[in-house]
Amino acid sequence: MATIKMEQANAGMIVAVDVKDRSGRVLVRSGAEITDKHIKMLKTWGIRFIEIVTEDHEVEHKLVINIDPARLAEATDIAKSLFQHTEHEHPAIKELIALSIQRIAQKLGTNTHGA
Repeated sequence: MATIKMEQANAGMIVAVDVKDRSGRVLVRSGAEITDKHIKMLKTWGIRFIEIVTEDHEVEHKLVINIDPARLAEATDIAKSLFQHTEHEHPAIKELIALSIQRIAQKLGTNTHGA
């Protein structure tokens, strides 16, 4: 799964997560193949990002794979507290949280080894 800007969306891509408007109404269901009509409609509704199915899961999980589970859990707790007042389901926020967890876990690892 990857989060992309609507400008990068192409017909034929598969939606990974339901695309919703601000009130929570589903505009495009998960699993749907994107059409040119979908792209135009989503842009009209002001959707800026969309999550699509990707074949390359290595890139998405590259940094998480080698992180100690305890450190990953601690980093997740810290990141969740930092983003506690945000809409966690928004694709951009999901991406920020994931990147934050990875960065925090790396820093925790550096601090642990340096102690």
